[in-house]
Amino acid sequence: MQLLGTPALLGLGPVLDPEFGKKDMALAGILLVALLMLAGLAGGLIVVAGAVKMRKLQSYRLCRPSSILAMLPLGFGFVLGLPFGIWALLVLRRTDVQAAFEGKQGGGHVTY
Repeated sequence: MQLLGTPALLGLGPVLDPEFGKKDMALAGILLVALLMLAGLAGGLIVVAGAVKMRKLQSYRLCRPSSILAMLPLGFGFVLGLPFGIWALLVLRRTDVQAAFEGKQGGGHVTY
């Protein structure tokens, strides 16, 4: 008498049943794609929030990581994110820009 599930417990499921695990692998692939899309969406939202804060000269601590995040290959925006992320980091390193973020410079306008 064969116990129910014994081939799977012994690791013989794929040997005895060629369809074993195909649905699980398809579901795992769908979940992986969904997680990657969610990570790309979250990264994009952080980059947009950092860009808005950078435009308003607010939250220097958010602007630097968001410009670095823009350079990561998390989606199709990577093509534009790489050059603009590098440019943003170079601009954020300037002392006059840092002073503008701190509110030391009058007017709050920085020339690029």
